Amino acid sequence: MHAAGHSEDCQYTHSLGFTDGVGRSDGEGVERPWAELNQLGGSTREMTYGHHQEVIEDHLHFWNFVKSSQMCTYLWQKHREASKQAEHHREDFQGLCAITHPALLKKWENMSPLPRKEGTTVQSVYKLPNGLIPTRKQMYDRLRLVEAAEEPVWSEASAPTWSVFRGRPSAATFINMGLCLEDEQHKVTSRASAVLRKDAASIDLGLHRARDALAGHLN
Repeated sequence: MHAAGHSEDCQYTHSLGFTDGVGRSDGEGVERPWAELNQLGGSTREMTYGHHQEVIEDHLHFWNFVKSSQMCTYLWQKHREASKQAEHHREDFQGLCAITHPALLKKWENMSPLPRKEGTTVQSVYKLPNGLIPTRKQMYDRLRLVEAAEEPVWSEASAPTWSVFRGRPSAATFINMGLCLEDEQHKVTSRASAVLRKDAASIDLGLHRARDALAGHLN
């Protein structure tokens, strides 16, 4: 449900996506009646408190009745869909095992899927080590090697050369342009927020220059 908005360690501990034996669920079932309840507003706003509460309860009772009466059909459909998906997943899993070294498979089998606390952090078999995550520059260099293109790399230190991107940049350069723009936007936003927290009436010339530079790059 809202686990994605929590810290990473919290997700490994409590998210249904990392819980053994739990099916896929968005966890939003309790919120689905809200759209139907909103339609009562036109009537209940004119009622007394007691009548207002009775109408809402009656509506929820009917919602539960319909849900219960259709539950068999719903679960049967979900079971049929899950059976089909399970077959596809089994084929994919067997294909992955066939191309993986037996020693590595044995290592994976001996790993526990349960999260464990180590100091102030949570360790999990699903957690990707930070050392394996490439930086933006590393990814860009790899793409450049694949493309074997001769496109210049833009960085904050060489902002005046932004014009070299105009024309027909390669795919790697285009992606890097977008990431650079996003980084610039984040820096400008953070700097503007800091100025407002410090003094809403102050003028930061550096901020204005950064905004102008960003606007020029976007244009």
